[in-house]
Amino acid sequence: SQPSRVLSIASETPQRVTRVHFEEGDLIPGLPGAMVAAIELDSAVEQELLASAIIALEISKSDETRTELQISNAETASRIASRELARVKDLHSKGDASDSDLDRVVLADEDSRLVLEMARLSRTDAAASVRAAASDVAVIEARIDKLILRAPSGWRVEQRMVEPVQVVAAGNPLMIFADLSSFENEMPMSEEAVMVLAKAALTIARSRTRSSFHGFVA
Repeated sequence: SQPSRVLSIASETPQRVTRVHFEEGDLIPGLPGAMVAAIELDSAVEQELLASAIIALEISKSDETRTELQISNAETASRIASRELARVKDLHSKGDASDSDLDRVVLADEDSRLVLEMARLSRTDAAASVRAAASDVAVIEARIDKLILRAPSGWRVEQRMVEPVQVVAAGNPLMIFADLSSFENEMPMSEEAVMVLAKAALTIARSRTRSSFHGFVA
Protein backbone atom coordinates (compact mmCIF):
# COMPACT_ATOMS: atom_id res chain seq x y z
CA SER A 1 0.00 0.00 0.00
CA GLN A 2 1.04 3.61 -0.45
CA PRO A 3 -0.30 6.98 0.68
CA SER A 4 -2.99 8.23 -1.65
CA ARG A 5 -1.64 11.77 -1.57
CA VAL A 6 1.92 13.12 -1.67
CA LEU A 7 3.16 16.69 -1.77
CA SER A 8 6.48 18.27 -2.67
CA ILE A 9 7.60 21.83 -1.89
CA ALA A 10 10.03 23.94 -3.90
CA SER A 11 11.28 27.49 -4.10
CA GLU A 12 9.87 29.74 -6.82
CA THR A 13 13.24 31.47 -7.28
CA PRO A 14 16.90 30.55 -6.68
CA GLN A 15 17.47 31.09 -2.96
CA ARG A 16 19.68 30.15 -0.05
CA VAL A 17 18.15 27.91 2.61
CA THR A 18 18.41 29.29 6.15
CA ARG A 19 16.42 26.73 8.19
CA VAL A 20 15.01 23.24 7.73
CA HIS A 21 12.60 22.36 10.51
CA PHE A 22 12.01 18.62 10.02
CA GLU A 23 13.86 15.37 9.38
CA GLU A 24 12.75 12.42 7.28
CA GLY A 25 10.08 10.45 9.13
CA ASP A 26 8.87 13.43 11.17
CA LEU A 27 5.16 14.14 11.40
CA ILE A 28 4.24 17.76 10.77
CA PRO A 29 2.68 19.10 13.99
CA GLY A 30 -0.29 21.42 14.29
CA LEU A 31 -4.06 21.48 14.22
CA PRO A 32 -5.88 19.75 11.35
CA GLY A 33 -5.82 21.89 8.24
CA ALA A 34 -2.92 24.06 9.44
CA MET A 35 0.03 24.82 7.18
CA VAL A 36 3.31 24.66 9.10
CA ALA A 37 6.66 26.19 8.15
CA ALA A 38 8.98 23.42 6.98
CA ILE A 39 11.76 25.32 5.18
CA GLU A 40 12.81 28.96 5.47
CA LEU A 41 14.67 30.67 2.64
CA ASP A 42 16.90 33.72 2.92
CA SER A 43 14.80 36.88 3.22
CA ALA A 44 17.47 39.34 4.36
CA VAL A 45 17.05 41.62 1.33
CA GLU A 46 13.28 41.52 1.56
CA GLN A 47 13.40 42.31 5.29
CA GLU A 48 15.47 45.43 4.58
CA LEU A 49 13.02 46.47 1.88
CA LEU A 50 10.14 45.87 4.27
CA ALA A 51 11.72 48.05 6.97
CA SER A 52 12.12 50.91 4.48
CA ALA A 53 8.57 50.44 3.18
CA ILE A 54 7.16 50.53 6.72
CA ILE A 55 9.01 53.79 7.41
CA ALA A 56 7.60 55.25 4.19
CA LEU A 57 4.11 54.15 5.23
CA GLU A 58 4.45 55.82 8.63
CA ILE A 59 5.64 59.04 6.98
CA SER A 60 2.67 58.94 4.62
CA LYS A 61 0.28 58.43 7.52
CA SER A 62 1.87 61.35 9.35
CA ASP A 63 1.41 63.54 6.28
CA GLU A 64 -2.23 62.49 6.04
CA THR A 65 -2.79 63.40 9.71
CA ARG A 66 -1.15 66.79 9.11
CA THR A 67 -3.45 67.50 6.17
CA GLU A 68 -6.48 66.63 8.31
CA LEU A 69 -5.35 69.28 10.80
CA GLN A 70 -4.83 71.77 7.98
CA ILE A 71 -8.37 71.13 6.74
CA SER A 72 -9.78 71.65 10.22
CA ASN A 73 -7.95 74.96 10.57
CA ALA A 74 -8.93 76.04 7.04
CA GLU A 75 -12.60 75.22 7.65
CA THR A 76 -12.57 77.30 10.82
CA ALA A 77 -10.92 80.22 9.01
CA SER A 78 -13.40 79.94 6.13
CA ARG A 79 -16.38 80.06 8.48
CA ILE A 80 -14.98 83.15 10.20
CA ALA A 81 -14.34 84.84 6.85
CA SER A 82 -17.87 84.03 5.66
CA ARG A 83 -19.42 85.49 8.80
CA GLU A 84 -17.26 88.59 8.51
CA LEU A 85 -18.27 89.01 4.87
CA ALA A 86 -21.95 88.76 5.77
CA ARG A 87 -21.49 91.32 8.56
CA VAL A 88 -19.64 93.84 6.40
CA LYS A 89 -22.12 93.41 3.56
CA ASP A 90 -24.92 94.27 5.95
CA LEU A 91 -23.05 97.32 7.18
CA HIS A 92 -22.20 98.36 3.62
CA SER A 93 -25.87 98.18 2.64
CA LYS A 94 -26.65 100.62 5.47
CA GLY A 95 -23.82 102.93 4.56
CA ASP A 96 -21.81 102.05 7.67
CA ALA A 97 -18.94 100.36 5.80
CA SER A 98 -16.83 101.64 2.92
CA ASP A 99 -16.28 100.00 -0.45
CA SER A 100 -12.69 99.26 0.56
CA ASP A 101 -13.92 97.47 3.69
CA LEU A 102 -16.22 95.34 1.55
CA ASP A 103 -13.45 94.60 -0.97
CA ARG A 104 -11.16 93.57 1.87
CA VAL A 105 -13.56 91.01 3.36
CA VAL A 106 -14.55 89.69 -0.08
CA LEU A 107 -10.89 89.03 -0.84
CA ALA A 108 -10.36 87.45 2.59
CA ASP A 109 -13.33 85.14 2.03
CA GLU A 110 -12.02 84.11 -1.38
CA ASP A 111 -8.57 83.47 0.04
CA SER A 112 -10.00 81.32 2.85
CA ARG A 113 -11.97 79.24 0.37
CA LEU A 114 -8.86 78.75 -1.78
CA VAL A 115 -6.81 77.67 1.24
CA LEU A 116 -9.53 75.17 2.19
CA GLU A 117 -9.65 73.74 -1.34
CA MET A 118 -5.86 73.37 -1.42
CA ALA A 119 -5.94 71.61 1.96
CA ARG A 120 -8.55 69.17 0.68
CA LEU A 121 -6.45 68.45 -2.41
CA SER A 122 -3.45 67.84 -0.16
CA ARG A 123 -5.49 65.39 1.88
CA THR A 124 -6.49 63.52 -1.28
CA ASP A 125 -2.84 63.28 -2.34
CA ALA A 126 -1.79 62.18 1.15
CA ALA A 127 -4.47 59.47 1.24
CA ALA A 128 -3.28 58.19 -2.14
CA SER A 129 0.29 58.10 -0.82
CA VAL A 130 -0.84 56.07 2.19
CA ARG A 131 -2.60 53.56 -0.05
CA ALA A 132 0.45 53.25 -2.30
CA ALA A 133 2.81 52.81 0.67
CA ALA A 134 0.49 50.21 2.24
CA SER A 135 0.40 48.35 -1.05
CA ASP A 136 4.21 48.33 -1.18
CA VAL A 137 4.33 46.86 2.34
CA ALA A 138 1.77 44.18 1.43
CA VAL A 139 3.70 43.20 -1.71
CA ILE A 140 6.97 42.81 0.18
CA GLU A 141 5.27 40.87 2.98
CA ALA A 142 3.82 38.53 0.37
CA ARG A 143 7.31 38.02 -1.09
CA ILE A 144 8.64 37.19 2.38
CA ASP A 145 5.76 34.80 2.97
CA LYS A 146 6.66 32.92 -0.22
CA LEU A 147 10.14 32.36 1.22
CA ILE A 148 8.58 30.26 3.97
CA LEU A 149 7.73 26.86 2.50
CA ARG A 150 4.92 25.16 4.39
CA ALA A 151 3.52 21.65 4.71
CA PRO A 152 0.12 20.39 5.94
CA SER A 153 -0.06 19.33 9.57
CA GLY A 154 -0.37 15.58 10.09
CA TRP A 155 1.61 14.69 6.97
CA ARG A 156 4.90 12.77 7.21
CA VAL A 157 8.26 13.83 5.77
CA GLU A 158 9.09 11.14 3.22
CA GLN A 159 12.19 12.74 1.73
CA ARG A 160 14.40 15.67 2.71
CA MET A 161 16.70 16.79 -0.09
CA VAL A 162 18.09 20.04 1.31
CA GLU A 163 20.27 21.37 4.13
CA PRO A 164 20.73 24.85 5.64
CA VAL A 165 23.03 27.29 3.73
CA GLN A 166 22.46 25.29 0.56
CA VAL A 167 21.52 27.36 -2.50
CA VAL A 168 18.58 25.79 -4.30
CA ALA A 169 17.31 26.22 -7.84
CA ALA A 170 13.79 27.29 -8.66
CA GLY A 171 11.33 24.43 -8.98
CA ASN A 172 13.52 21.68 -7.57
CA PRO A 173 11.69 19.60 -4.91
CA LEU A 174 13.21 20.19 -1.49
CA MET A 175 10.94 17.99 0.63
CA ILE A 176 8.30 15.38 -0.10
CA PHE A 177 5.43 14.71 2.29
CA ALA A 178 2.82 11.98 2.48
CA ASP A 179 -0.73 12.09 3.80
CA LEU A 180 -1.12 9.18 6.21
CA SER A 181 -4.88 9.52 6.52
CA SER A 182 -5.59 7.40 3.45
CA PHE A 183 -3.76 4.74 1.46
CA GLU A 184 -4.13 3.07 -1.89
CA ASN A 185 -3.89 -0.69 -2.16
CA GLU A 186 -3.48 -2.64 -5.38
CA MET A 187 -4.96 -6.15 -5.31
CA PRO A 188 -4.69 -7.93 -8.66
CA MET A 189 -7.87 -9.85 -9.48
CA SER A 190 -9.89 -10.82 -12.49
CA GLU A 191 -12.84 -8.88 -13.79
CA GLU A 192 -15.15 -11.72 -12.73
CA ALA A 193 -13.86 -11.53 -9.15
CA VAL A 194 -14.39 -7.78 -9.08
CA MET A 195 -17.97 -8.24 -10.28
CA VAL A 196 -18.63 -10.75 -7.50
CA LEU A 197 -17.13 -8.51 -4.80
CA ALA A 198 -19.03 -5.48 -6.08
CA LYS A 199 -22.35 -7.11 -5.24
CA ALA A 200 -21.81 -7.01 -1.48
CA ALA A 201 -19.89 -5.17 1.24
CA LEU A 202 -16.21 -6.07 1.54
CA THR A 203 -14.54 -6.65 4.90
CA ILE A 204 -10.78 -6.34 5.24
CA ALA A 205 -9.08 -7.53 8.43
CA ARG A 206 -5.69 -6.41 9.79
CA SER A 207 -3.68 -9.47 10.73
CA ARG A 208 -1.65 -7.75 13.45
CA THR A 209 -4.40 -5.94 15.32
CA ARG A 210 -7.27 -8.23 14.24
CA SER A 211 -9.31 -5.10 13.59
CA SER A 212 -11.34 -4.81 10.42
CA PHE A 213 -13.08 -2.21 8.29
CA HIS A 214 -15.81 -2.41 5.70
CA GLY A 215 -16.17 -0.93 2.23
CA PHE A 216 -17.28 -1.49 -1.31
CA VAL A 217 -15.44 -2.22 -4.50
CA ALA A 218 -15.82 0.68 -6.93
